[in-house]
Amino acid sequence: MVGNSNSPKAEEPRPRSVLVVEDDEGLNNLAQKALRKAGYGTEGVFSGAAAIECVMANPEVVVLLDIKLPDMTGSEIINTLIERNCAVPFIVMTGHGDERTAVEMMKLGAGDYLVKGLDLIERLPGAFRRLFRELENEQRLRTAEEALRESEERFRILFETSPDGIIIDRDGSLIFANSAYQQMFGIKDLSRRLGKSYSPIIAPRDRERILAISAAREAGEAVPTTYEFIGRRADGTEFPVEVTAAPLVIYEQPATMAILRDITERKRSEEALRESEERFRNLVETSQDLIWSCDAKGRFTYLNPAWEKLLGYKLPEMLGHAFSEFKPAEIVMRELQTFKNTLNDKVTFGYETIYISKSGMHRHLVFNARVLKDRKGKILGTQGTAHDINERKRAEETLRETNEKLKTSIDNMPNAYILCDTETLVLEWNRAAEKIFGYSKEEMLGKDLIDFVVPEKIRHLVGEAVKKLKVGEVADHSEKDN
Repeated sequence: MVGNSNSPKAEEPRPRSVLVVEDDEGLNNLAQKALRKAGYGTEGVFSGAAAIECVMANPEVVVLLDIKLPDMTGSEIINTLIERNCAVPFIVMTGHGDERTAVEMMKLGAGDYLVKGLDLIERLPGAFRRLFRELENEQRLRTAEEALRESEERFRILFETSPDGIIIDRDGSLIFANSAYQQMFGIKDLSRRLGKSYSPIIAPRDRERILAISAAREAGEAVPTTYEFIGRRADGTEFPVEVTAAPLVIYEQPATMAILRDITERKRSEEALRESEERFRNLVETSQDLIWSCDAKGRFTYLNPAWEKLLGYKLPEMLGHAFSEFKPAEIVMRELQTFKNTLNDKVTFGYETIYISKSGMHRHLVFNARVLKDRKGKILGTQGTAHDINERKRAEETLRETNEKLKTSIDNMPNAYILCDTETLVLEWNRAAEKIFGYSKEEMLGKDLIDFVVPEKIRHLVGEAVKKLKVGEVADHSEKDN
């Protein structure tokens, strides 16, 4: 029986009345009067048959029974009630001090045996107080036993339906184990393990450690509640086990209850997660792109090594600092607004910005960023990637300068320079063209060249030539066409 600190609530004693069975009417009345004065309800009958009828009608009564009645003896009345499944508590009284009769009636369940005498009436209240006290105690005991049976049944169902192995041991010996434990360790006959050390379920390399923890717990020392060990099945195979153990008392003796869980799948998942994290870490650490995260105040919480190479700062020099500290002053307000927008769930993609390197050089970067939240939706900050576009910016600047130079050269050419698209719409018109044809650049851009500069009589010929040029043919041209 497992100890339980919760005591069952005792059932309230039910009020009972006393049935006085005595053929002497005077004595019957005196007995009832004394019992009523003591607080009990009473009723009186003068024969065995009347007593049986009354008890059958009200099985809650307690009987004061004369041992000899005109029609029946006391033992005959009690045996009849027993046969009819209506046994009641009773006290017997007789005018004869017959010990054999007393023994017989006590065997039938009498609560007391009183001899009629001068002090009988005085003794009645005390005798019934003792009887009712015993009845109340018996009721409380029955209630407690029923509660205990229910508790043990719930305990048994919990143990047997648990998917985890559950054991109870005392001094290192197994005194209980459920079926899940048996299946977990591949034990064919669990009964042969009971009363013996549970150490065979522990791999040899962990055995001494686990047994020492168990012994320390039963000695009242502070030990971990949950820990792990390598379990060993009956066939010798091993697997990881998590155990949660706690002390308890069984039959006033210290013991330990332990819940054992096969954590093979969890360990596999943890290993897979570690491998995945390692691959991710290696990918991030070796990436040429910049990878970063900030807290909700814009302070760097993570930077991969690519940042050191790009800006020349050691990572500790940047971590914990606001990203705005590494920006040109003239763009800080714009950058803070962009950061605020990202925190508000706006995905930032292809955002161009500038960072200042440790040497003071401006580095142009393109950022992708999104808000970072925990599982409950709380905003933790932002995270994302970036890459250096300094080379692209230099190439764009070089191209812009080249285009400016080319434009200046074209504008200053002595000959007319006209650039058209495939539909002969004017794209470029230099100063020499303005002088020769008399149209300004503003007038000609976007206009059809043929409509403005080709004589009407040969426009169809020029149109045909343009069509041939579109498909890659060489257009014939001769002086006679002019």
